[in-house]
Amino acid sequence: MSILLNTSNLLPHGYCINWSPSLLWLYVLSDAAIVLAYYSIPITLTYFVWRRKDLQFRGIFLLFSAFILSCGTTHLLEIVTFWNPIYWIDASMKAVTASISVVTAIALVYITPQALKLPSPSQYDKEVYEHLNAYEALKAAQASLIEVDEYKKSEAALHASEQRLQLVLKASQLGFWDWDIKNNIVTRNERWAEILGYQLSNIEFTVRQWADFVHPDDREMAWQSVRDNIEGRTQMHALEYRMRTKSGEYKWVLDQAQVVSWDAEHKATRICGTHTDITERKNMEEQVRNFAFYDTLTQLPNRRLLGDRLTKAISTSKRSGYYGALMFLDLDNFKPINDAHGHQAGDLLLIEAANRLKGCIREVDTVARLGGDEFVVILSELSLDEAESISETKLIAEKILDALSKPYLLTVTHTGQKDKVVELECTASIGAVVFVKDHTSQIDLMKWADAAMYKAKDEGRNLIRFYDDSIIL
Repeated sequence: MSILLNTSNLLPHGYCINWSPSLLWLYVLSDAAIVLAYYSIPITLTYFVWRRKDLQFRGIFLLFSAFILSCGTTHLLEIVTFWNPIYWIDASMKAVTASISVVTAIALVYITPQALKLPSPSQYDKEVYEHLNAYEALKAAQASLIEVDEYKKSEAALHASEQRLQLVLKASQLGFWDWDIKNNIVTRNERWAEILGYQLSNIEFTVRQWADFVHPDDREMAWQSVRDNIEGRTQMHALEYRMRTKSGEYKWVLDQAQVVSWDAEHKATRICGTHTDITERKNMEEQVRNFAFYDTLTQLPNRRLLGDRLTKAISTSKRSGYYGALMFLDLDNFKPINDAHGHQAGDLLLIEAANRLKGCIREVDTVARLGGDEFVVILSELSLDEAESISETKLIAEKILDALSKPYLLTVTHTGQKDKVVELECTASIGAVVFVKDHTSQIDLMKWADAAMYKAKDEGRNLIRFYDDSIIL
């Protein structure tokens, strides 16, 4: 340690290698090469920063340039001091280099967190994907050129085609997705995320994450359709299903996709597709369906849907041997109430009666409105025994009579007047018929139940009557 600390024993710089000219020139030539490299690098970096004025963190490039330039100067002074002992200049230059290096190190520590926040390459996938499509379109168009002398004309047409393609991609509002099956990497565009109320940066790029968005009731069906296309059982995956949005609601999407590349063993390696938001169309279809099959006032099944439900009930009875029942129901004295208190009160009474009817039946049963104050109830799968089936039907019918006979408190609204609460009473008459196996005609069942209902009215109303042979049609 004393030898190291004793500066009086130090040899003059260069003296220790003066005995070997080859060693001396190895030092000189090596330092000279380093100087040339260190001086050229700052020039290149400075030119790069000057040309790229949009570059972020330009200062760190200039600091690196200064640091490398000062390092080159220290190596230059190393050569000079072999012959000229300008050690103070050499040491001062090393001090400058040290200062610049410390500032550069501190700057790196400061900007590294900011640099890590810069957008990742996946966030530019939309632009890359669209450019790729445009490039593929251009390649296809170029392949179709067959006349060399028309090249310029075709080139202009290609340019116009590319512009149209870009406009279509922008206006289509399609959500693109691209699944690299081999590496299990999924790429999507911004519109794909927007459909679900997200930004692309909030979406994980995995197939599992897509499946989590799909409605639980649709998930297996959607995944099976994708598998069928990947495994070659179908030419295209095309399916409508529901996906959960950021707000927790569900949107309908049309998912269309196709395998676009295979490996040497003809196994799918890549599949591309699009998502189209069809929620509005589905809502319109549902509205049309409601208009076609449901009563607009009470939202009960109408005559058309009743026919379908009765057909199913008859088929079920034939197949299982269980009895079913059909009840025809008509409100008593509804017309006088409607005339006395107005159509609004009559409509409110019908809506309330429909709600009470729905509360009296099972989930497998159906209550429908034929029109006016007429309702029909279908009871399915009652019993294998006729007497028990009649007893069950009677119990439900009595429950209905009791529910409908309770007072109706209706709030009637008139423009420019105070709301008026009206208390009304309205009973019902019910005709019923049970059926099984051979009793399969809808027309006969409706006719028999209607005849039994009129018998109930003739005998005093607010009654239940079953059809039998004694009733004259």
